[in-house]
Amino acid sequence: MEKELSRIGGDARFVVKESKTFFLPAAPLRGFEKMVEGKSPLFVVEAVMRICGICHAAHAIASCEAFEHAFGIFPPRNGIMLREAIGLLNRIQSHFLHNIMILPDLLNEKYVDDVMSGTLDALEKVNKVLTDLAGAPTHPNRLVIGGIAKALSEKILERSIEELKKAEEIYNEIKKIEVNEFFWSKDALLAKKIDVDAKYLASHLFYGDRYAINLEKIEVIPYSEIHEEKDIAKKSTSMLALYDGEYVEVGPRARLKSYRNFSFHGMMGLQIARLEEITLAFKRIEEILKEIDINQPVKTEGFMFRKGKGVGVYEAPRGLLIHRVSLNEEGRVENYSIIVPTMFNIPLMEKTNSEMGIRLYDPCIPCATHCVEVI
Repeated sequence: MEKELSRIGGDARFVVKESKTFFLPAAPLRGFEKMVEGKSPLFVVEAVMRICGICHAAHAIASCEAFEHAFGIFPPRNGIMLREAIGLLNRIQSHFLHNIMILPDLLNEKYVDDVMSGTLDALEKVNKVLTDLAGAPTHPNRLVIGGIAKALSEKILERSIEELKKAEEIYNEIKKIEVNEFFWSKDALLAKKIDVDAKYLASHLFYGDRYAINLEKIEVIPYSEIHEEKDIAKKSTSMLALYDGEYVEVGPRARLKSYRNFSFHGMMGLQIARLEEITLAFKRIEEILKEIDINQPVKTEGFMFRKGKGVGVYEAPRGLLIHRVSLNEEGRVENYSIIVPTMFNIPLMEKTNSEMGIRLYDPCIPCATHCVEVI
């Protein structure tokens, strides 16, 4: 059996042959790492955001972190906090978009339309705040090396806090329905009982920490290495990532398992974790915005581009995201490589043996189909 998967981020196919399950990303390789070779870091941050229309801010933040590591600089407190807030807004935005796609699987049909309408209303408000803080709801242009490109006024901060409170109120009503098993579909109740055994990998609850993981333990392999059916597996346009030689789960549940006392099991644990992350993100963003001092700088100025190597590690909506860069004497890119969350999760998606299981992992195909050799 082979069919095209619907309601996921990007193009992929679901194949079942002799009890073996294949999840095949079908988007063509676009070669972003090769595209940025020889380019200025300023261009690279803008370019890698275009890898994805969902995880845009996550890629920009990981890229900025990699270049800052290579240059030996740090954003000022305001800059790093606003960057964290923007990244969490992108996380909420992504989780809302996933919610829209998973609702037909998750809830009884009669509840889907109302919850979807509420999700769209809350998403619209989050997009407004992202525009105010970052310059745009997609591919925000204020994420720059050294911090944030533009300082914020007291008025914008206050407006953002109020808009987020409205979005959170809408979301709280959505969450009440989605966590209540009374409203779940038969497929969701079944998914609660099915578990995929895996270890969890995360570097931070809200942001990212290159020192919380051992980068030397990450291995990128061709997809065909995990399946005996080479003719099918070689059709995949993605690579896979392992940690310490094992498949690991990254993403919302991995973060909450690593840094919170999260214990919801089964495949539905993925969705419950995602919902809990939205709640935590709203609280953390409001906390950040109240701590911003508008009289303090938001960007490190006057640094020099130079030769060096850097690593940016960030917790994207779907999990651990890694950008690595090597720069020449002029500070231009010699090599660039990216490891994305979906590369870790693909083997686990396949173990679910179901379309709903794959959707619960929320694969991002555009992110997973650009990778080349890791530096």
